Amino acid sequence: MSSQNFTKSSRPPNASSVVKLLERNETFAQLRAGIKQIAALEHDLASVLPDYLAPNISVGPIKNGTLSLLTAHNALAARLRHLEPRLLQTLQERGWLVDAIKIRVQSPHTKPIFTAKEAHLSKTGLTCLQDLHQKISPSPLQTAIAQMIERQTKISQEKI
Repeated sequence: MSSQNFTKSSRPPNASSVVKLLERNETFAQLRAGIKQIAALEHDLASVLPDYLAPNISVGPIKNGTLSLLTAHNALAARLRHLEPRLLQTLQERGWLVDAIKIRVQSPHTKPIFTAKEAHLSKTGLTCLQDLHQKISPSPLQTAIAQMIERQTKISQEKI
């Protein structure tokens, strides 16, 4: 499969044709309907919530009549709990099949910090890799071994 790089002067595929294609697939049509439902629910919530609170609330799933609302920290959750009866009543008046609201604190996702692992080979190990590199024919394996030798040589020189 070839990939295309689009520049400012070139145009991407027609978006409406992609939408039509996705609408023909039942799974994507259901997904699209679910997304529309969540967007409508978010819109209704935003119209009820104070301006400072609405952008900090995420709509979770509705399971067994319970709507999950997600906040970033406890202070927002506490304020939302004060508004919960009014929110529930407003959503029910607007036709949402919600019997209860569950407010959950969900901390912002942070990327885990990974430290790069470095393998250190002994002089004997490095010599064996160099011998192997010379004995095998040109291939992706030989290229990988050459890169490994280069890294190990660099690491050995930094220690000195």
